[in-house]
Amino acid sequence: MKTLLILLFYCSITDWIVAVTAIVGLIFAIVQLLSFKKSRAADFIYRLKRDFFIEKTQAIIFFIDEDILSFQTSSDDPDYVYFQIDKEKLKSLPGVQSIKQYAKKNEYTISAFEIDDLILGHFEDLGLFKKKKIISIEFIYESFDWYIQLVHENCAIQKYITWQRKQENSEDVYTGFDYITSECKKYEGGKG
Repeated sequence: MKTLLILLFYCSITDWIVAVTAIVGLIFAIVQLLSFKKSRAADFIYRLKRDFFIEKTQAIIFFIDEDILSFQTSSDDPDYVYFQIDKEKLKSLPGVQSIKQYAKKNEYTISAFEIDDLILGHFEDLGLFKKKKIISIEFIYESFDWYIQLVHENCAIQKYITWQRKQENSEDVYTGFDYITSECKKYEGGKG
């Protein structure tokens, strides 16, 4: 009888050890998955930044920041739009030779396609990624808020977005950009 009790006692302890080990293993796995998710989000933001911060994008952001872009429509083709760089204002700015050369090489114009692909498309994607909870507003705010606000407040960009919405006959054009702009403002307001 004594042997049976000892055997049951050891089985119980063995079962407890197995159960505790399984729970510890599960907790460890959850912690690792959460850590992996954060590192994947950081890697994702890194790749977004790497794709965004290229020479052409930096030049366009400079033109927007200096407020030397104007939205233009072609008199020959109403579907062709572009952005004109104010040559005189650009020439009056000190330094920035590489940006001045970029503007001259492009005949002081930037196509709407470049604005879409290099600027607005990125911000539209950020809005979608935020909505789908792929990346957090904290990551977006810390990495892109200044650029998002700058571009969203620019008159030439707003004229282009209005034109694009009329062309598409849809208010849905660049709603992701509007959304992420609003989310960044809310996040900033909630920080203080």
